[in-house]
Amino acid sequence: MIKTLIIPFLILGLTFPASLFANDTKPLPEFSYSYAEKGTTLTLKSDVYILLPDAWALINTEYEMIQRKWQLKYDTDMDIMEINTQLQIELRDKQIDYLAEELDRTCLLLIETQETKTLGDYTSIIIGGSFILGVLSTTAIVFALTKGQGVQ
Repeated sequence: MIKTLIIPFLILGLTFPASLFANDTKPLPEFSYSYAEKGTTLTLKSDVYILLPDAWALINTEYEMIQRKWQLKYDTDMDIMEINTQLQIELRDKQIDYLAEELDRTCLLLIETQETKTLGDYTSIIIGGSFILGVLSTTAIVFALTKGQGVQ
C-alpha cells in the first residue's frame, strides 16, 4: 500500500524537479561587433563605440571571462543539484526498505497474535474434555474397586 503511494510521487519528483523550474537564468546576449576600415561609412542599428585595439582586447577577454564564469557556475550548480537528487533518491530508497521491513515485521506479529488467539479459543473444549475424562476415570475407578458390581 505504501509502495503504491510513494512510487508515483517519487517518479514525478525525479522527472520534474522543482528547483529546475525555480531558476530563471537568462543567457548573456550575443556579443556582436564589426570592423570598420578607415574611410568607410557605417550604417548602424545600435550604438557605436570607437575603440583602440588595447581596449577592444580588454572588452573581448572580459566578455569571454564572463561567459566562462557563468558556464562554470551553471555546471557547478547542476552538479550540486544532481548529487542532491541522488542523495534524496538513496534516502527515499532506504526509507522504503525500512518501511517494507517494518510492514513485514508487523504482519508477522499480527499473524503470531492471531495464532495465539486461535489456540486460546480451544479453552472451552479443553475444560469440557477434562470434565468428561474426570467422569470416565472416576467411573472406571469405582467400577474397578467394586469388582464390577457398581455402587449399591
